[in-house]
Amino acid sequence: LDSREQRRGARARFAAHPPVRLVVAVDARQTPDRGSLGLIAELADHAQATRVWLAGIDAAAEHAGRLRQWREGLAGIGLGEAAVLVDARAAWVWLERGDEVR
Repeated sequence: LDSREQRRGARARFAAHPPVRLVVAVDARQTPDRGSLGLIAELADHAQATRVWLAGIDAAAEHAGRLRQWREGLAGIGLGEAAVLVDARAAWVWLERGDEVR
């Protein structure tokens, strides 16, 4: 969601039709900021269950401490370790099946 209009539209859709499961994909190479964490929290409030896929984690991002920063930031908005996914396949499986499969 790049624009204010896109964010507003997503909020409205989720308010009208709350998702059962929501996977929010973020570019984990970027530093988490209050705006992105706030948006994730707001979207998660509409879903019954939420996971965050940290897409783009590589050795450079890991070395820069991005994974740790994202985990800490997400924990700060109530999305603990179980809500963080670093693998695309795991994100899809969870989205399709929920917590049935780990």
